[in-house]
Amino acid sequence: MLIPSYQENSLTLCRDIEHAHGLICNTIDLVKLARGFKLDPVLLCDNPDLLHMQLVASGTVPDNLAPGELGKHHQLKVIRQSINAASAIVLLVGLALSAVFFKHGYDNRTHTEQAALATVHQQQLYEEVAKDFPVTPVPANDLQVVADMEAAILQNASLPGRTMQVISKAVSASPEIDVNRLAWVLSNESDPKDGDISGGPVVTNVASSKPTAFVPDPNFLYEVAFVNGEIRRFTGDYRAALESVNRLVERLKADAAVAQVVVLQAPVNVSSYSNLQGSTTDERTAQETQALFKLRVIFKREEPVT
Repeated sequence: MLIPSYQENSLTLCRDIEHAHGLICNTIDLVKLARGFKLDPVLLCDNPDLLHMQLVASGTVPDNLAPGELGKHHQLKVIRQSINAASAIVLLVGLALSAVFFKHGYDNRTHTEQAALATVHQQQLYEEVAKDFPVTPVPANDLQVVADMEAAILQNASLPGRTMQVISKAVSASPEIDVNRLAWVLSNESDPKDGDISGGPVVTNVASSKPTAFVPDPNFLYEVAFVNGEIRRFTGDYRAALESVNRLVERLKADAAVAQVVVLQAPVNVSSYSNLQGSTTDERTAQETQALFKLRVIFKREEPVT
């Protein structure tokens, strides 16, 4: 405690305070203090507030004259109050957020219950309508499997566009050849058969009909084309007809998309003891005879475009 005084008995007062309250008490000599601030001690004695006014006028505001040991308790109290205020603010913010989250959760639960009730109601309506549905011999699961298989087939289905382009390109170079029938199938067999049996006998001793080595992948379907054709305006020259078919076969084999070409029926059955030279002399026979042939073309796998 600091006691500003200009009386001599202030020392006795300080000792009494120290003994009574256990405080450290000192006195400040106002006369010396007034001289330090260039004040008249007589004026300060008559007007004690003059010192405070002088300090305020000079820019010095003595807001705390207590020593540092006593100021620590006040600072701790201020810190404690600040912590309590911050805790209260955090608590209020937490309560507000909790209220918002609780409201949001309550709304979600309400909407969920309403949706569940609506679902039950729609299910009841469906069951009422389904009572009038005709009974199907096929279960719904089997129908779903069939629908999925159809979608997979449509997704992986191939079109005969490439086959028609390759065969058309090869045939266009032989104007003497007419195509009477073109069959297109998908197969993974090494020796696929044509379902058409209206053609002539199959020739197995034609040199050009020997197939090249081809081993199909059983997990993949290959495009197979059966080409039935004839020699246009045939006059009985079987040798020329056979050569035309052989040239067509060679052009098909030269295409990069073709894996195998087999002559199933030739315009003439050339055996080891036959020696055909020139053409027939019977005009009626030449007009009635047709030079028919049949080919089987197997195409390579078409790699998907990435």
